[in-house]
Amino acid sequence: MRGIVFAEKEVSYLAGTLAGKMTQSNVVGFVGGIAIPQVVRFATGYQNGAQCANPAARVFVNYTDSFTDPALGAQEAQKMLARNADVIFGAGGSTGTGAVLTATQSGAWGIGVDADQFVTTYMSGTVAGSDKLLTSAMKRLDNAAFNTISDVISGTFTSGTVVETLATGGVGLAPFHQTDPAVPQPVKDYLNTVKQGIIDKTIDVDQSCRSSIFLHSSTGNRWINLCDWPKII
Repeated sequence: MRGIVFAEKEVSYLAGTLAGKMTQSNVVGFVGGIAIPQVVRFATGYQNGAQCANPAARVFVNYTDSFTDPALGAQEAQKMLARNADVIFGAGGSTGTGAVLTATQSGAWGIGVDADQFVTTYMSGTVAGSDKLLTSAMKRLDNAAFNTISDVISGTFTSGTVVETLATGGVGLAPFHQTDPAVPQPVKDYLNTVKQGIIDKTIDVDQSCRSSIFLHSSTGNRWINLCDWPKII
């Protein structure tokens, strides 16, 4: 028997990289479902990718505790839009889909999850907002199955858990489809460079690239250098 899991942080880091490069407001959002490990990994990778690609970017992350409430996802997306988020990644079943639909139909960029949502949610471009869906952070079930069958045929099959990654083709970003003309070539080139860096392990998807944090306090909100953080505590 073989169990197959997917490197959510790798593909969501790429999605975050794209968000960080495409945002005009320097505010991007993540609407998740229940905060199970897989969803948290999507959020972490997205946040780190956005911040490393764009040091000025602020990333709002919210877990809705639901995978089945598109109206709730839409509500959370509206809150982020009101805070000037102009790219929203939804990773939470139909709840996340509600967030992505709301973002794109409100004029912001959207990023889908798991499958190519341009094909599924937007019915290959026939649903409103398809021209604002940047991409989807896909789990490539087809490639994972193909890789497993190939291992059987070649006699290299092993039991246990296998992690499908960018290197194996088990995860990856969906095509830009209708938004392709809006994504500048330097951004596409940068994405390819980051992807190769993740594969080569010269880029750590667990690295936030943050040298400071935004501190909320009764004395006022301000950026604090992390080197000074122990002194503040």
